[in-house]
Order: sequence, then structure tokens, then C-alpha cells
Amino acid sequence: MNPEEFYRIFKNKLNRLKRGELLNSFSLSFLTFLIFISAVLFLTITIELVFHLSPENRRLLIYVSSFILFSIAIVIFSGPLKGLFGFDKNLSYRNLCLKVGRRFPEIKDRLLNALQVYENRLSNKEGYSGELISKAIVEAGKDYISLDFNSVIDYRRLKNRGSIFLICFTGLFIISMIFYSSFKDSFIRISHPGKEFPVPLPFSITVSPGNKEIIRGESVEITADITGKTPDEVVIYLNYDKNEKPKKRELKKIRKNKYIVHIDNIRDSFTYFAYGLKRGGFLKKFEVVTGEYRINVIQPPVIKKIKVKLDYPEYSGLGSRYLEDNIGDITTLKGTKVTVEISSNKIINDGKIIFNDGTFSKMQVSGIKARGKFIVYDDKRYHLEICDDKGIKNKKPIEYWITALKDEYPFIRIEEPGQDTDIDESMKLPLMMKISDDFGFSGMKLNYIRVDRKLDSLNIKNINFSRLDIELKDKSPQLKEVFYEWDLSNLNLLPEDVVMYFVEVFDNDAVSGPKVSKSSAYTLRFPSIFEIFSEIENRQNEKIGELDDIVKESREIKEKIDKIVLDLKRSSTINWENKKGLEESLRKTEEIRKKLEQIRKELEDITSTLEKNSLFSPEVMKKYLELQKLFQEIVTPELKTAMEKLRKAIEQMDPKKTKQAIEQFKISQENFLKRIERTTNILRQIQIEQKMDEAIKKSEKLIELQKNINETLNKLKTENKTPEKSLSSRERKLAENTSDFQRTLEDLLGKMSQNLDMPYEKVGNIIEDAKKMELNNRMIDMSKQIELSNVNLALKSGIGIQRDLKSLNNQLKSAKDDMVSGQKNRIMTVMKKSESDLLILSRNQEFLTKQTRSLFQNSPQFPDVAEKQNEVLSGLSRITKNLVELSQKTFFVTPEIGRAIGGALKNIGQSLRFLEERNGQGASRAQGTALSYLNESIVELRKSIRALSKAGSATGLEEYIKRLEQMAGAQQGINKQTAELPLGKSYTKMQMEMLRKLAAEQEMLRKSLQELYKEMGRRSEIPGRLDGIGKTMDEVIKDLKSANINERTLKLQERILSRLLDAQRSVRTKDYSRKRKSQVGKEYKTTSPGDIPFDILYKKDKLKENLMRALEEGYTKDYLELIRKYFEALSKFKSEEVKN
Repeated sequence: MNPEEFYRIFKNKLNRLKRGELLNSFSLSFLTFLIFISAVLFLTITIELVFHLSPENRRLLIYVSSFILFSIAIVIFSGPLKGLFGFDKNLSYRNLCLKVGRRFPEIKDRLLNALQVYENRLSNKEGYSGELISKAIVEAGKDYISLDFNSVIDYRRLKNRGSIFLICFTGLFIISMIFYSSFKDSFIRISHPGKEFPVPLPFSITVSPGNKEIIRGESVEITADITGKTPDEVVIYLNYDKNEKPKKRELKKIRKNKYIVHIDNIRDSFTYFAYGLKRGGFLKKFEVVTGEYRINVIQPPVIKKIKVKLDYPEYSGLGSRYLEDNIGDITTLKGTKVTVEISSNKIINDGKIIFNDGTFSKMQVSGIKARGKFIVYDDKRYHLEICDDKGIKNKKPIEYWITALKDEYPFIRIEEPGQDTDIDESMKLPLMMKISDDFGFSGMKLNYIRVDRKLDSLNIKNINFSRLDIELKDKSPQLKEVFYEWDLSNLNLLPEDVVMYFVEVFDNDAVSGPKVSKSSAYTLRFPSIFEIFSEIENRQNEKIGELDDIVKESREIKEKIDKIVLDLKRSSTINWENKKGLEESLRKTEEIRKKLEQIRKELEDITSTLEKNSLFSPEVMKKYLELQKLFQEIVTPELKTAMEKLRKAIEQMDPKKTKQAIEQFKISQENFLKRIERTTNILRQIQIEQKMDEAIKKSEKLIELQKNINETLNKLKTENKTPEKSLSSRERKLAENTSDFQRTLEDLLGKMSQNLDMPYEKVGNIIEDAKKMELNNRMIDMSKQIELSNVNLALKSGIGIQRDLKSLNNQLKSAKDDMVSGQKNRIMTVMKKSESDLLILSRNQEFLTKQTRSLFQNSPQFPDVAEKQNEVLSGLSRITKNLVELSQKTFFVTPEIGRAIGGALKNIGQSLRFLEERNGQGASRAQGTALSYLNESIVELRKSIRALSKAGSATGLEEYIKRLEQMAGAQQGINKQTAELPLGKSYTKMQMEMLRKLAAEQEMLRKSLQELYKEMGRRSEIPGRLDGIGKTMDEVIKDLKSANINERTLKLQERILSRLLDAQRSVRTKDYSRKRKSQVGKEYKTTSPGDIPFDILYKKDKLKENLMRALEEGYTKDYLELIRKYFEALSKFKSEEVKN
């Protein structure tokens, strides 16, 4: 074949290939379009199925679907159409040749090259040979004519697309068949887009209660009844009037086709509707919405504010108070008046306070407010009920609690004495009670009874106690101390009698009535002085025996130490035996120290008993106090130091230090022994004076007891009655006591035989007289006469016995007076001798002062003047020594005397230094000052001599006490007159005159006090703090003069009287005879716990503290000695009764 035929054959093959590609492309696009048509159609039907569209929406859906399909068709068929109209470059001959060349590797681009050269042969711009071009096409034809160019077409995409179409079609078909009915209906509705199709509902909902009115705070139950199929979901939507978003509430299914929901505590009105949902076929659901209903809330009356006022019972003193707003729980005292005030949100028509026990209290209403009252008596609950004009009540009122607090019982405890105790001769018992209550007190009573049988058999409930009122000036509820001095003299107690007592305190409960609390019951026993004396003597003898043993042991220690010291002088080393001996000596010395401390405490206890019962004179008590001081001084710091050094030296085994320590211990131990012996001897000496006082005291007690028996017999005689057996027993007991008294006299005589200064002969005569009187036998006979009811004869014997006892008592007092007067005379002699010596020294000092004044610096007379001045100093030192020794025995060596002599000594010493320096002017000035002090000391000494001559005792205490008594009496009169005047008011002319008179009397009393204070020493530690009383008097005088009388003025006056009595009690000796009173029980009331310091009666350490403060203030030795004596005197005397 020629080249032209080959060319046409290749062109035809390529055209067929192009048609095949176009067909393949159209087929692929068509299948794709079918897939999209199926999907859009399915989607359209499904949308209609699900949403059941309206005709308008249905048309819109069809339009959208059609548009989508049209758009898809344009996109899908644009490719094939471009190829069909030759716009697709992929279908050009060149690209088709390349595609064939790629399919057949042997062709590659030979076919494309052959065709291109052949087509361009006419122009042949490249200048190719014609034959060569023909040959190229012919060879290509021969080689490739048999090849099928259509095999190049790729049908795989078409197959895949066909598979997808089949899958989609099958799936859609299956779904359509499953939901055939729904799809069918949906297709029909789609086919008729302009037609209205009704929506068929599978169920309906009926809601109750529909429209309703309720009271605010109530609950509503909304039910939904279902007719038809059961929906998948049923809810209600609540739409409140506050433009809030509707709130969804699910309903609870309670049975088939019935749903319910509870809405509690509804506060605001709202509308509601029910919504039901039933899911159908594919993505299909049915919704049912009911009509809208309204729940209208009616506002009930509401208590917006509550205010509670508590008016406490008047006796509580609490007044009234309001609780915080809206606090209705009440915890208050029983008897409190409660006022409840409320405010409501609307006008109130009625109101009640309703209690849990069924009772109620009406409230007074006024508009939106109401008020009610009630009184709290017990625990209960209450609530407040109000209603409006429509009769609607407040809902769910709050229940409040009422807790009634009970008025607690008062508290009382007897602090002092706070135990069973003995009472002394004064028949006064200071009581101190601690009381407290929550709201105060109304009274206090002392209950007592004289017990004459065994305490174990007593039942307090069955005893009729006697009662005494104890005044309570301060009835406030705080914890307080109440002081009361109980006078038991009206009970006429006999020795060994017992009194049981307790104290009651009453509170001020005016609602339930005063409640009473009782203290613990205690007993008082009145011991006989014979028992007390016997006990004290036995204890003293025991202590003296212990001291004798201590002296013996101390001597043995001394001998052992002496032996060890001798051994150490022979040898420079300490052997084992001496080491053990030293350790043993230290151990025994320490044991002795502890024994002495125990004895000292025992003696302090004895002294306290003596002081409490006023058994001995002040002089004896004074020596007991000095004895206690000696006991404190036995074990010196030097002895303790020596013992410690010796102990350390022995541990270190240092021979040199041990020898030095032994020497120091030996000296200290010897002094230790001397002090023990001195203390023992002084104790024996005190026993003599003690025995004298004991004998006097016992005789007075015998006289008193015999007098009581005689008075009883005389009364029986007058009333012509028969004596009881107990009277005979009392006389026999008196006979036993008389025998004890005679033994005391013999003991006194035996002790006096060892001391020449005692009235030995006079006491011996008393013993002889007592024997001749045969008192014991006469008392026994009198006892028998009483048993035989021979009253006249017994009375006659008793009068004779009483007379003889009085005679013995007078003789004993005379013997004691001899001792006292002798002491007074000796003191007077020393004081007058000191006065005379001071006068001589004063003249000599005056001469020296004049002589020194005329000396010039180089005068040869300076040594002579200095020698004479030294003689004056020596003489004054001797006088000072005598006065210091005398000050240990009497108060009449006053601090003024000591200060004057101290000033003279100081200035004489200065003058001597000036004379050594040949300073005549300085020496003359010092001598002149010394002369002034000497003259002052003479003046003060003369004052003391005059006071001593007028005093009843050598110590001066009786004179001091007498003047204090006079001042206390005067102050009591001023206080009484001041109390009669009205307080803080204008006064009449007569009352103003009385105020001026009282101010003048108070001023005179203050001056008298200053004078006494000056005589006794200007020290704040003086008993009663006399200087402090003077300052208080100044304040009272100021109030009286300014006519400003108030409670403070009266309290100051009470304080003055209390301190005067305190000072008096501190140094006063009780009268030895117990004073009987015929009237019924008399009580002494305290003015104020703070004003009368009863603690002076039983707190002994305070005097010791005051003494220590005085010793620390750096006074000279004579002043310190005087201060010490003064405080020792204060601590030894028994307190007497305090009289208002």
C-alpha cells in the first residue's frame, strides 16, 4: 500500500479511539449523575419524612433539590461535552498518539513523528526528502497496522462507578422497603408539593389541674394523661412572669400513660404547658404540645421581722434587753416577761402565740404589726400564727424554743475556821464565810445548838437549832467574803461542852421563792484551862527532854572532834577511822539541826495556843517570842558553811584543807553547843514565870466555877427546888481541879527555888495557906451535901470555899506584882542613872564647845581638847550600852531617845576628826550639834521616866492600850452622830452646827493620835498603822467642814474605828475572867469585808513580814532592837471583841 492509505488507516484508528474515549467519559458521568440523583432524591424524601414540611417548604425543598441536581449535572457533564466539541486537548491526535505510544512500547513516538512529517510534507520547511517521508509512514504502517488502538481506553473507572451506583441503589432500595410506608407517604407529598397533607399524631396529652390559684409556699401536683401510643418523652415547661427562660421539668411515669411532677414551695405565679415526643420511622418524630395553663400564686401573710424583748425579774438586777432581730429562740431566767413584736408583709387581721402544750396568747394587732406577751416559767416551744382579712394564715410557721434557766442555789463555805475547833476564854469565834450566787442574797443565818450527847447519834434534820441573823450589807451576786464575830457568852458554856453549828445563806429568788444552801456542820469545844495547861506542860517537858538529849549528843560530838583534832596534830594524814568519825559527826550535827527545827515548830505551836487562850501575861509571851528567835539563831550560816567545807574536804581527801575545815567546824560546833545550852536554860527560866501565870489563871477559873455553882444553889434556894445530880458532879470536878491547882503551886515553888530573884518565900506561904484551907475535902463534902439536897448547908460551904479561893488568888497576884514592881524599879533606876550621866556629859560637852571655838590652827591645846572629847564619847557609849540593854525589857526607851543619842555619837565622832585635822571651826560646829542632841535625849528620857511612873507595867503596854481605848470610844461617838445626819442633802442650821462640832472633835482626836504616834514611834509598821489613820481622819475632817457627807465619808469613819480597834487588839491582854452575860445572843456585825481586817485575828505571818521590812531599812542597832521588841509584843496578844 502507498503512504496515503497508511495515513488514512491511522487517522481512522485514531478517530475510533477518540469516539471510544468520549463514550467512556459520557458513561462515567452518567453513572455519577445517577448516584447523585438517587442521593438527592433519598435526602429530599427523608427530609419530608422527618419534618413533614408544609407546601411552601416542600416546594422550596424541591427547588433546592432540583438546583442541586442541575448544578451537579453541569459539573459532571462539562468534561465529556468539551471533548465532544473538540475543546478537550486530551482527545487531540497528538495526545492520542502519545497515549497509544505509551500503551505499546515498541511504537513510542514513531507513529506521532511519522504522521506529523507526512502531514507537513507539502510545506516541508525543514527540507526533508519526499521519499524519506513516504518511507517513514509506510514502515510505520507495516509495523503498527495490526494494533488495536481502542485497547488504550481505560474502562476501570467506569466499572468502579457502576459498582458504586449499584451499591447505593441497592442500599436505598432496601431502606425504602424497610420504611416503605413512610417513604411512600413522603414520596407522595413530594410529588404533590402544593397540596396540604395533615400530620397524623400517635397520641394526645391531657393536663391537670389546668388553671389554678394557690397560696404562696404551697405545692402543686401537675399530671399528664396520655391517650394513644405511649410517647418516648413527656415534660412540662414552666414560664414565670419574670421574663425568665422557661424551665423544663421532667414528669415521672407512675403507671401506663400517666405522668406526674411535684412543684414545691411555689413563690411566684407561672404558666405551663406539656410537651410529648414520639419517635416514628426513619428519623421521624411526633411532637405534641398542649395548651398553656396558669398557676396563680396568692400571697399569704408572712412574718418579715420578729423582735423579742426580755424583761428579767426585778430581783435579778439584769434589767431588760432585746434579742437580735429575727431571733425567736429564748433562753432566759425563769419569771422573765417576754414581749414579741412582729411585722408582716400585709395587713394582719388576727395573731396568736401558740405553745406546744396547746395554750396560746392573743396578740394585739395594728395594721401590719402585732405584739404579744407571756411569762417564762418552764421549757416549752412556741410558734407565731397570723392571718389576713381573707382568713389566709401564714404557712409553716417557725417553731422556736423556750429554755427557762433556773436560779441556781447559792454557794456557801465556812473558810475560817473551816474545821472542828476549840473556843477560848473570850467566847468569841471569828467566822469567815465565802458565799456566791448568780443574782444575789436575801439573808444569812447562823444555826447552832449546844450538844450534850454523842455527836454520832445526832441527826441534824431532827434538831431544833437556835438561829442568829448575820447582816449582809452587800447583797450583790459576786463571790465575797463575809466576816462575823460570833459571841457565845450567852450559852454559858462549861468546860468540855460542845456546840454544833452551820451557816445558811438565802438567795433573792422572788419568782420561785428564796433558795437556801447550808455549809458543812462543824463543832466547837470549850476545853478547860486545866486541860490546856496540862497539855502545854507535857509538851514543854517533852521538848526540854529532847533539848537535854541534844545537848548530850552535841557534847559527844564535841569530844569526838577534839580527839580528831588532837590526832591530826600528831599525824599529817587522815586515817580511815578519823574520816568515818568526821562523817558521823557531820551526820549527827545535821540530825540535831533537823530536831531543833522540829522543836522550834512545836514551840511556835505552843506559843500560838497560849496566845489564843490568853493564858499567860504579856511578859511571859514576850519571852516565848524571844525564845523562838533564839531557836532560829542556833544554826548560824557560819556553822552551815563550816559543815559544807568539811564535807567537801573529806571528799577531796586533802589533808591541809581538811585540817582547816575541822578547825572552823570545831569553833562553829562549840558555839552551836553554847547556843543550845543557852536556849534550854532560857526555856526553863520562862517556865517559872509561866507557872506563876498558870497558878493565877487556875485560881481565877476555880473562883469562877465555884461562883457559878453558888449562884445556882442560891437560885434553887429561892425557888425552893431540889438540885440536879449534875451540880454535884460539877463540884466534884471542881475538887479535882483544885488538887491540880495545888500541884501547880508546888511545881512553881520547886522552880523558884533555883532562882533568887523570885518571891520564893511568898509562894511558900501561899502553899501553906492552901493546905490549911483543905479546899479539896471541903469541896467533896459540899458535893455530898448537894446530893443529899441540903441546899442551905452546901451554899454556906460554897461561899466559904469561894472566899478562900479569892484569898489565894489575891496572894498570887500580890506575888506577881512584887515581880513586876521590882522590874519596874530596876528599869526606873537605870533610866534615872542614864539621865544623870547624860546631864554631866552635857555640861562637859558645853564646856568643850566653848573651848574649841577659841582655838586657832597652831594651838597646842588641840590634843588636850581631843582627849576630853574622847572621854565624853566613852561615857556616852557606856550610857548607850545600858539603854540598849534596857530597851530589850521595855517600850519606854523610845526611838526619839535612840535618834538623839545616835545623832550625838555621830557628831562627836566628826568633831574628833576635825580636832585631829586642827580644824577648830569644824570641830566647834560638830560639838554644838552633838550638844543639841544630848539635850534632846535628856528631854526625851525625862518624858519616858514620867510616863513610866504613871504606867501600870514596866513595858508601857497598858498605858498605850488605855489611850487607844479612849480614842476608839471617841471615834465611835463621832461615827454614830455622823450616821444620824442625812446624806448629800442641804442641812438645817442646827445640822450645820453639829457638823462643825463633829469636825472639831475629829480634829482633836487626830491631834491626840499624832501625839500617841510620836510617843510610840513614827513607823508605818506600828500596829493599826496609826500614820495611815491620821491621813484618813484628814479626809473625814474635810468632808465634815464642807458639809459633804456621803457613803464614802461613813466608810472612812468605819475604817478609822476598825484600825483603832485593830491596833488595840494587837497589843491588848484579854481580861483573865470570862465575862458572862444574862441577855440572849448578841451579834456583832461587820461593816464591810474590806474595812475590818479580821485576818489579823488568825494570820500571823503578816507581823513577821512587817518586822522583816523594818529590819531591811537600815536603822541603827538600838532602833532595830526596839522595833523587834515592839513587833514581838504585837504578835503575842489575843484579839478581843470588836464593838461597833
